[in-house]
Amino acid sequence: MVLSMVPEPKNIHDQHAIEVYYGDTKLGYIPQSENLIIGKLLDQEAPVSCAIAKIRHTGSDWEKVKVEIRLNL
Repeated sequence: MVLSMVPEPKNIHDQHAIEVYYGDTKLGYIPQSENLIIGKLLDQEAPVSCAIAKIRHTGSDWEKVKVEIRLNL
């Protein structure tokens, strides 16, 4: 399942925030510890893709979907 990533530079908590969407549904954010490098790749229009790697049915809402980011060379 392919997802889209949308930078959110005006996010008041993290200027490097990246939202993750499935269609029009926002699933959450790329973790702050990972978003700087991914954001730079997106800015450079690198061939980066995002897909669901795992879904957990327990835990907080922000931890239920694990995504995998790939640089498609």
